[in-house]
Amino acid sequence: QLDSINEDTDVVTITAGGNNVGFQQFATACTLGACGMSTSIYQDTLDNVIDDLPSEVESLYTSILEKNPTLGHYVIGYPYPTPEIAPANITCWPFNEAANNPDPTTGDSAAAYSLVSSINNVLRYRVMFLQQYYGNRIRYVDPNNTTGSFTGHDWCAATPYFTEVAINSQEYSYHPNTQGHQAYATEVKLYLQNN
Repeated sequence: QLDSINEDTDVVTITAGGNNVGFQQFATACTLGACGMSTSIYQDTLDNVIDDLPSEVESLYTSILEKNPTLGHYVIGYPYPTPEIAPANITCWPFNEAANNPDPTTGDSAAAYSLVSSINNVLRYRVMFLQQYYGNRIRYVDPNNTTGSFTGHDWCAATPYFTEVAINSQEYSYHPNTQGHQAYATEVKLYLQNN
């Protein structure tokens, strides 16, 4: 998509990083079995976040900024797919909390929250680093504001803003659904209006 950026481009918005670190594989492990903090899939995914993601997103952001010296580049973080601690007696499929780990502070839901938090920290700090060179041309948009559009719409909620497993189009599995994309648009619009 870099080829579509030219001298007429005013604003670029992007959410990237989850696929890089293998979040889909992590969530698939949650669906099929366990993915809590004691599992290898959690640790492997976290290692990818720590070891590989910073340089990968920095390279991507720089490539975008160098395409046009005046465009505004907005990096949007990931909404939390689960609460930090899963509510009692609530099924957050595909995060099979009670079946795999009775400890809500280290189970599937907590692991998913932890990974997304770690990914967002990398995105935020890479933006802060690049602001030394590009100023406010690059900014981070946090979709997890306490009054944000995603609040109350995680996988444990009555109306989640995420897809489940899409057998015929697996690239959409675990990603925001239609309401989730609308929530993203709302967050970006509010940020642009207020900054």
